[in-house]
Amino acid sequence: MRILGIETSTHCGSVAILEDERILGELFLNNGPTHSEKLLPMIDLLLREIGVDKRELGGISVVSGPGSFTALRIGISSAKGLAFSLGIPVVGVSSLEVLALNLLFTPFVICSIMDAKKSELFAAFFTSSSGRLSRSSDDMLVSPHDLIGMIWRKTVFVGNGAMVYEEFLRDALGELSVFCPSSFNSPRASNCALLGAQRLKKGSKEDLSTLAPQYLGQMLKFSRRGDKMKESELIESLIEGDEEFKRLYFEHRKLDGMVKDLEERGSLSFDEELEVKKLKKIKLSLKDEMERRIKKLKQSS
Repeated sequence: MRILGIETSTHCGSVAILEDERILGELFLNNGPTHSEKLLPMIDLLLREIGVDKRELGGISVVSGPGSFTALRIGISSAKGLAFSLGIPVVGVSSLEVLALNLLFTPFVICSIMDAKKSELFAAFFTSSSGRLSRSSDDMLVSPHDLIGMIWRKTVFVGNGAMVYEEFLRDALGELSVFCPSSFNSPRASNCALLGAQRLKKGSKEDLSTLAPQYLGQMLKFSRRGDKMKESELIESLIEGDEEFKRLYFEHRKLDGMVKDLEERGSLSFDEELEVKKLKKIKLSLKDEMERRIKKLKQSS
């Protein structure tokens, strides 16, 4: 099956065609926010150059966020229009996961970060093993200071946020921070197509009427379904508006990672077993307090 990948989460833009996990072609532009003028001509040019008729496409994979809201909207609108006219499925993928795929073979923790302006970052953590990418966190909107509080292992940073905040991260994290060449810091449509192909093979597809940019800062606006909020939306709302919940949430994630690291060692010493029990007890108390705050918000929503 031939898959069209569309990536427009930043001022860079790219399109790619994939056939059975083989990249037939890719076009990448890094000349400013001109997606509205360039995207459709890029798709037509790529199809023409590789000798593929658009009617031969079996699906579309488009980056749905996070990123520049206007740029994402252009990419998603184009994907929806093509999918509707061709009668083919479309899937949305995370820009941060697309970025992480640039570093598939690193032994370090992968932290994809994109500059969200206003001293904030879009971020997510991943690990790679045997050529497979595993997600360690949801996509998040965080401050640089909050981000460094989540890191306790050697981590490689990728994305335009890594370039903007490299000095800050190096000063704060020292040898725990690793940075990749600048050519790795842009999300690629070929990675978007690869991720989309995996999901399409499993039968996943988006509802064209509800596919929209996932721009974390406006997540509630785009992800509400009816009057009630899902728990993931409640958590997102609390992280954005409740500093104490935000502290509890990220402290819980940090402790969870520490426990997993210890347990993955296999046989633990007596002291290590005590440490695991201690960390789990603290985790439980944090979880109880978070659940109390979630319950309170549910009652008021």
